[in-house]
Amino acid sequence: MANGKGGAILRERFRPVYVQSMAAVTPEYASADALWEAWISGGKEMRPRLPGAGAWGRLTGAAIEAALAGAGVEGRACSLILATTKGDIERQVAWMRGADAIGAEKLDWPVPTLSQALVQMIESHGFRPPCYTVSTACSSGIVALIEAALLVQSGDAEAVLALGADVAGDFVMDGFGALKAVTATRCRPFDRGRDGLMLGSGAAACVVSGRPAEVAIVGVGIANDATHMTAPDREAGGLIRAIAAALESAGLEAGAIDAIVAHGTGTKYNDAMEATAFSKIFGGRATITGIKGLIGHTLGASGLMESVMAMRMLREQVVPAVTGLQDPEMDNLNFVVNQMRPMKLRHVLKVASGFGGMNAAIVLKLEGAG
Repeated sequence: MANGKGGAILRERFRPVYVQSMAAVTPEYASADALWEAWISGGKEMRPRLPGAGAWGRLTGAAIEAALAGAGVEGRACSLILATTKGDIERQVAWMRGADAIGAEKLDWPVPTLSQALVQMIESHGFRPPCYTVSTACSSGIVALIEAALLVQSGDAEAVLALGADVAGDFVMDGFGALKAVTATRCRPFDRGRDGLMLGSGAAACVVSGRPAEVAIVGVGIANDATHMTAPDREAGGLIRAIAAALESAGLEAGAIDAIVAHGTGTKYNDAMEATAFSKIFGGRATITGIKGLIGHTLGASGLMESVMAMRMLREQVVPAVTGLQDPEMDNLNFVVNQMRPMKLRHVLKVASGFGGMNAAIVLKLEGAG
């Protein structure tokens, strides 16, 4: 690992780790299959919806159970890494209101911290150590997948379930509203008329291990641009370093990447920053897509949920269109617009960026594709 102003970047050659199963669920789509079908069919753009109390438990439970069933294992055969920004925010807010009303010492249930959320999952499903939470803002999902792969590589875990989950509520909506980051119309990533993001809710999970499977994680990178608490580096320094590290650890040149699943929030500065990174590294060669126009920004879940969709792209050999994109502002880049694009895919890059200058990148490969 290299440290400094640019943050930490993994530079060692990465040994492949394999994806045994994948799961994704939102309030609108009950499975990864349903979400994939909506994306490739040009599903309708996201509309604001708050799923309400209890959504955290329903979504996380569904994602965990689907991933374990798909891998043919039980929780006690896996470690667990939880990626989230806020955890069960509705229960946290309810606890704070109760504490304000009657006093914390009189409440008969503990404050629902991120660590308690992890403990509840361990107790419910019997996950084996090591188990822990990562919270690196909106890059959390990819960071959890990277951490899971590293645990398998090191021999500290035989199999790991990486879970990303966040639920939109008034607290989160108010926070992004204060930043004036929420669109008044619809989420249009990379579009000339984009004016902000929409928040979504969801949970996604992958079980990874060293046993060969159809999709492999072959390269990873993490970097911090150390620029601002919320704004990205306009020169894309952190994202460029994360992508470069992912390519280097995979032993690949930029030209080997067939498609990119962008972070693509629909905000003015994030999309411009990503476009700068893609242009500098790939020129106009790599095909670019994104899904937040369909599901909204699911925060800590987004990196994992969109990685699941990237894995489906590899399996199906097709790149869906960027949902919500009609008039690309960055016309030097190869965005998929209006309809899906069948193509030969061997390597797909998934990236994510988050508050505090966090950036992460992961290279996925279809095994047997060369």
